[in-house]
Amino acid sequence: MKEEKIKEIHQKVEEDLAYMLDIMETNRPWLELTDDALYASWLMGSVLSFSPSGKYYMPWTTNQTAEDVAEDELYWDTLRDRLEETADGLWLEQGEGDALDVFLCKNLLDEPWISSMFYEEEQTLLAFADGGYPVAYLDEDHSPLCASCATELLLDGGKLVALHTNYEDKLLFCVQCGAQIPAAYE
Repeated sequence: MKEEKIKEIHQKVEEDLAYMLDIMETNRPWLELTDDALYASWLMGSVLSFSPSGKYYMPWTTNQTAEDVAEDELYWDTLRDRLEETADGLWLEQGEGDALDVFLCKNLLDEPWISSMFYEEEQTLLAFADGGYPVAYLDEDHSPLCASCATELLLDGGKLVALHTNYEDKLLFCVQCGAQIPAAYE
């Protein structure tokens, strides 16, 4: 492969990486809960728009050249390497429903207990624990947050360190939005 083409591919990687990080910063991700993780994923677009050849390879494909394959491999390998260097904990995945979709992904959980408090259908953390007890989430400063603000903190890359069940504190408020976190018992 010519040096000029390699430079062109590296420039495309830098442009696409900047685009991907901008999408991540400006758009709310789709959240998915698994047994041990809470994944955030952002749809970036199609493999066809990222690959230098504009192609997707299947066993029966006949219109690709060895040069196309080499350029696309260099692009995807370089993009993954740059993503690893640039953004801690991010990776790329292709869609399950449509293999042409490219997603930027991140695991939002550093603490496994958070997964038990995530309500996937509503895409937010729960405001009440088992038994209907109101909860506050504690950030790294041990400041209380409501479920909505705790969800936003996770999405912004912050960390939650604990869960506090509010049994009797009638003066417990979220430090972010000021919402009262109700007490279980009056």
